[in-house]
Amino acid sequence: MSVIVSETYLTEIGKIKIFATPTAVVKIEYVEEYVNVDNGNNLTNLAAFQINDYLLGKKVPFTFPYEVKGTEFQMQVWKAISEIPYGETRTYKEMAEKVGKKCTRAVGSACRANPLPIVIPCHRVIKSDGGLGEYNGGANIKKKLLMIEGAIKI
Repeated sequence: MSVIVSETYLTEIGKIKIFATPTAVVKIEYVEEYVNVDNGNNLTNLAAFQINDYLLGKKVPFTFPYEVKGTEFQMQVWKAISEIPYGETRTYKEMAEKVGKKCTRAVGSACRANPLPIVIPCHRVIKSDGGLGEYNGGANIKKKLLMIEGAIKI
């Protein structure tokens, strides 16, 4: 197993901790405390730079290498979510139909298990009634991300 390093970064939406191996970013999480036990690497720094550009409203692609692991179903959901265009949203129901399932709760569970929020844009998945739904960074962060993309207005 490759050594995983991490570093915490202060961003426009709060603190995020980025985890990476020598070859790929493997996890991003929202954190409350600004504590570094490890030091990052070039990949964590590149990811933080690109995420900050995104959070400043620059429509930039994420070009840093990343790797995700999950169940076959989670991987299908994450791939489908990754295809939602910038500035657009889809419902949990639409995502369930896209991956050939009827259970919107399973899509919600896959979103909660997403190891790379922002990069795999689960924030673009909303409830059928137009409500935001849940987000592993909290409703306020989800709302901010959608506002940055112009998907919702104040």
